[in-house]
This record gives sequence, C-alpha cells and structure tokens, in this order.
Amino acid sequence: MGYSVEERCAMVEIFIACDKNKAAAQREFVRRFPGVRVPAKNMFKSLYNKFMTKHTLTDEKRDRARMVLTDDMEF
Repeated sequence: MGYSVEERCAMVEIFIACDKNKAAAQREFVRRFPGVRVPAKNMFKSLYNKFMTKHTLTDEKRDRARMVLTDDMEF
C-alpha cells in the first residue's frame, strides 16, 4: 500500500527542512511517524522533484489497453 497525500506532503516538507539530506529526512520521518512504513531514502528526493516539476504529489493514473484473449489466438 502506498503513502497518503498527507504523508507524501510531510516527506517533502521534512526533506526541505533537512536541507535536502535524504538520510536525515528518513530519520526525521521515522521520528514523526512511528509505526508507519519507512520510506526509502530516494523517495524523499523523488517526491520533491515530482512536486517541483509537476506540482503534484499524487501518482498518475495509468490508462493502458487490456489484451483480450480469443479462441483464435495461439500460444
């Protein structure tokens, strides 16, 4: 399960407050959110970059075509 928008927002705020230090941001997140799954260090930078470039913290919905299996198809 992913992180909520509130948790992602907190990750960006913590990353900035920790002078963009990934390890320090991870430690601070653990301190503030005990019991929540610990994000990877790179998640802080990725979310920060996403926020700065796309102005969002949510994941994009992927729209992909589904393959339909028919009796004519060979494997």
